Amino acid sequence: MAEIENPSKKKILEYLLVIPSREKEFQGKSVKEIASIVDLSTNAVRNYLIELEKDGFVVSDRQKSDMGRPATLYSLHKNALNLFPKFYVEFAVSLIDELINQLGKSKTKKILSNVGTTLGKEIVVNESEKDAQLSIEERIITLSKIFEDYGKFPTVLEDEEFYYVRNSNCLLFGIVKEHSILCEVDHSIVNTILKTTPEKQQCLKNDDPFCQYRIRKNESISL
Repeated sequence: MAEIENPSKKKILEYLLVIPSREKEFQGKSVKEIASIVDLSTNAVRNYLIELEKDGFVVSDRQKSDMGRPATLYSLHKNALNLFPKFYVEFAVSLIDELINQLGKSKTKKILSNVGTTLGKEIVVNESEKDAQLSIEERIITLSKIFEDYGKFPTVLEDEEFYYVRNSNCLLFGIVKEHSILCEVDHSIVNTILKTTPEKQQCLKNDDPFCQYRIRKNESISL
């Protein structure tokens, strides 16, 4: 679980992950029940659960009781599933391998390019009227904001002739190291949003310190 470093929190999340599959009817677990399994004090478990709920990894539900105060039961939020091991890289590499084997590299490249174009159009679809009027500067600002939302940690620089959009993080890094052809998705997203074809100067897959697109300031826009 990459985002959870506290071992006690990991134990709580792992327990809440597997327990529903071991019970016929699962409605959540109380602090006391969780504490008895993960071998922690009830106060410690309660504090961890409060933090995990604040982070969006667990949810609580107050259940009415015939005796005494309502019980608070905790269960795993679906967001927490992203914390557990995944098979994304291996699966994606195998998928692209098979596409290339079945269709050839050229057709696979075209498919990936089309995927990027579709994604790019979906990003701006709600601003279609405004989109047609945006300048290249405004498109670069939009692209940078999208990259920021995606977690690419973008930086925009400029000189007299060019804009430079740099990304410090590659979302597909583990895959593009095996299949650089997957960069076609990213290229097409950029081309669709900017409505032009910038020059890709550097790429993390080539052990460069960042990915960099260079866009000429007086670049014409294809509407």
